[in-house]
Amino acid sequence: MAVNYADAPAAARVHLPWTDLEARPWQLEDLLSGDVFERDGTEVATDGLYVELPPWGAHVLGWTPAERSVPART
Repeated sequence: MAVNYADAPAAARVHLPWTDLEARPWQLEDLLSGDVFERDGTEVATDGLYVELPPWGAHVLGWTPAERSVPART
């Protein structure tokens, strides 16, 4: 879960405690909006998960291994 408790947009990289993210792509489904994001596990493990939220916005993300390759974000 990520929440922006501010009245302005916010963005950050969130470092996660899981050690098994690398070497596979991940599909993240926002359980609040239904939006789906695909992220490279190695990038998430190394740099953190990039999260960008509008004022007072939130994500509740369900994680599942993705079936296709995901290019790293630049």
